[in-house]
Amino acid sequence: TKVTFDILENADAIWMLYKDKGMGQEDLKYTKQLLQLKNKHIFFTVNARETSVENVNNEIIPNHILNLKKVGCELKKEDFHVYNALLALLDLQAEKVIDGTLDSHTEQAVRSQADSRQQDKSIDKIIKSMVKGRLLNSYGFSDDDLEDMDFDLYAEDKSGIKFIRKLCGMDKIVEQLENSVIRQKAKSVLIDN
Repeated sequence: TKVTFDILENADAIWMLYKDKGMGQEDLKYTKQLLQLKNKHIFFTVNARETSVENVNNEIIPNHILNLKKVGCELKKEDFHVYNALLALLDLQAEKVIDGTLDSHTEQAVRSQADSRQQDKSIDKIIKSMVKGRLLNSYGFSDDDLEDMDFDLYAEDKSGIKFIRKLCGMDKIVEQLENSVIRQKAKSVLIDN
């Protein structure tokens, strides 16, 4: 937290990533401090880690909005993004498998997170199984849904990777962050000139 606050003065934007559980006093305290930085664009996201995306949208985000009102933050549901950090990480690792750039340290870390019944499988099957688990648990897909979609994480055209990246919320969040930073930089250039 200290490191974060030390570098905020030079930050172009702030990405708040809340848990998919209740909001604690520290979350409120730090959010209140961040809101005092009026010149910073703050992006609010909730990590759908241990619950479904539907539950995050219908229960967690409205609860977070109520809590943030206590510190003077007037947000609407549209101000929040749902993000699945684990799915985004698995997506990145799957892309590295396709490209042949997954390092041995990351492979060991993935194997340590995998279900013990999967230890005899190749790394691509382990990652695919973990992605499938996230799709089933967080997004409400069924095995039949995935079969009907003909979902292939390792498709040569990277359509599976693109699908997961969009689904986990990464594309939308990164696009908004980039747009915010570009607008700020362009404004600075115009003012300087």
